[in-house]
Amino acid sequence: VNGQVKDLNLAYDMLRNNFPNHTKITLVGHSSGAHIGLIHVVQQAEAKRKQQQQQQKIIMNNPPPYECYVSLSGPMNVSHHFDYEAARGVEELSPLQPVNGRTREALISNSPVMQIIMKQQQIQPELPIQNFLPRHMLFLHGIEDTTVPFTATAEAAYLIRSCGIHVDEIYVAKKGHEDVVVDLMYGEGTIVWNKVNTWLQQKSKTTTKKEQGTPTNNVEAVIPSKL
Repeated sequence: VNGQVKDLNLAYDMLRNNFPNHTKITLVGHSSGAHIGLIHVVQQAEAKRKQQQQQQKIIMNNPPPYECYVSLSGPMNVSHHFDYEAARGVEELSPLQPVNGRTREALISNSPVMQIIMKQQQIQPELPIQNFLPRHMLFLHGIEDTTVPFTATAEAAYLIRSCGIHVDEIYVAKKGHEDVVVDLMYGEGTIVWNKVNTWLQQKSKTTTKKEQGTPTNNVEAVIPSKL
């Protein structure tokens, strides 16, 4: 996990160094990519929070490292996902334990949802972690996913929202684990691509004034008329 997150940190640094004026960055990840991506997002948020803390001042209207984050079928609590895989009898075949750790403590520490909760409990009230996380977060999942159940996204969104962080959810009927990312790759005309693209366009039009208000958490179930 650490090596993969380090790769994302290096990519982010290169992007910021080469395009310093581009502050509205979106990160999209599928499955383990969504899991690793959110760990990276949390690390970047924590680094920026510590930077402001060391400066001993709160910088108003300072954009977070990422403007948007999109998770497609991501296992955000790998401790719970290990239990799901064990119930299916595939835990020894899965790379989850070798990559994330073979103890319950390691699985919890490598769960980005738990990282957010723990950081929210530890930090100073004037510098909450949500100030440095993406302004807009979307969790999308296929209802027919048997690799990572859609309930994993529902649980993750609920826990993140309990920390006062805005999350939108979209659940797509008759889509499995790979279907959602294949839809996105095929592009315009597919259900997932249209939903993600529409969501991104809506968020790009959000004004600063609206962002300072209290957003509404949107939960949507998409039932295609043609399959």
